[in-house]
Amino acid sequence: MLGVYMQPAGVPDLPKPVDVDKLCVAPAFDGWYRAVTLDYYQEEDEVMVRYVDYGGYGRIPRSDLRQISSTCSSFKDLVKIYDLILVGKTSYNELTLPEGERCRVICSATINVGHFFLQQPQHPTFNALQRLDYYMLGVYMQPAGVPDLPKPVDVDKLCVAPAFDGWYRAVTLDYYQEEDEVMVRYVDYGGYGRIPRSDLRQIR
Repeated sequence: MLGVYMQPAGVPDLPKPVDVDKLCVAPAFDGWYRAVTLDYYQEEDEVMVRYVDYGGYGRIPRSDLRQISSTCSSFKDLVKIYDLILVGKTSYNELTLPEGERCRVICSATINVGHFFLQQPQHPTFNALQRLDYYMLGVYMQPAGVPDLPKPVDVDKLCVAPAFDGWYRAVTLDYYQEEDEVMVRYVDYGGYGRIPRSDLRQIR
């Protein structure tokens, strides 16, 4: 996919108007991946897509999407979507799931079979997550100007932590004074990391 779709020309983008449930190719994280169209926002000329092989959603300018070749479309989807019914209270206090109702979710991080993190792609705030990621990357990739966390680090403090060549919101869980490291939980995607304090940044 990367070799074919990184070429600046030769692969047409999606024609207007964009049909729903159409297989295409969408950019993400410096690569190109198979996706299916979910909705078309005609005024902004943007398309909501779901990545069929790795999961996740994105609202992408139509001109950035590409028509898929017959070779790439012949493979089966590698991600399955399940409906989740919440039967009890959640153990965290961020975004809660509606009790007793079906809710479409994305499993964004897995610790073990009984400990995992979910996102709600149909929640009104979900569309803003991609914009937040771009904003965070632009601000915190600067080598100077944003102070790191002061010592000693308080628990339950919102901060910014690096991961996968990006910067993401996190909350502090524990501070290891001898090693000057901090255990954090990523609040938007889930997962944990033990990070040197000097690599963490105060949040703006």
